[in-house]
This record gives sequence, C-alpha cells and structure tokens, in this order.
Amino acid sequence: MNTMNQLSVVLVRFPFTNQIDYKIRPALIISNNRFNNQHPFSWVLPITTQETKREFEINIPSTEFTRELKAKSFILTDKIMSMEKHLFLKEIGKITPKLFERVKAQLTKNL
Repeated sequence: MNTMNQLSVVLVRFPFTNQIDYKIRPALIISNNRFNNQHPFSWVLPITTQETKREFEINIPSTEFTRELKAKSFILTDKIMSMEKHLFLKEIGKITPKLFERVKAQLTKNL
C-alpha cells in the first residue's frame, strides 16, 4: 500500500509479541498526511466490534463511513499505536471529517 492518508481505515497485520504470528484487524490512521509521507510508520487507532461501553471508544455510525460496515464497530482511542506501513494490507474505507473531530476531541481528553 503506497499512500496512507489520515481518516483512512486500513487492514493491518498486528504482530503478536513473538513477532512471527499476527492477526489482521482494521485500524484508523490518525497521523496527518505530511507525517505519513515523511515516516516509514503511521499512528493508528485499532477498531473493534467488541463494545465495552467505556468512554474511550467511539461508535462508527454507518453514515460516517464511506463503505458499508459488516458489524457495529468502535474506534479505541485509548490504544494509540505506531505501525510500520509495510504491515498495512489495504484501505477498506474512510471516516468522515465530522467523526474525526470526535476522535480528536476524545484523544485530547485522554491526554
């Protein structure tokens, strides 16, 4: 995957601690495009279908995602990760700027 953009939801190969095995999971790219173009990694937030009803998770309404979601999904704002781009498999959609404002507001609260 050559270009990674802020707001993109990508499938990522999340490595296990043994650095051999992995799981493929979706994640939201939160680092800005200039940052993404200058580094071999991007900052991401994992996305899950497991609702915990904690203040750190943000629901992704179907109206705020460019493609159809297969299940109710949540952005985990308490798990910022730095992921090397070679672990990104493909883009599966984008969130809206409006939803990203909510994500940024929650990240600010978390800090």
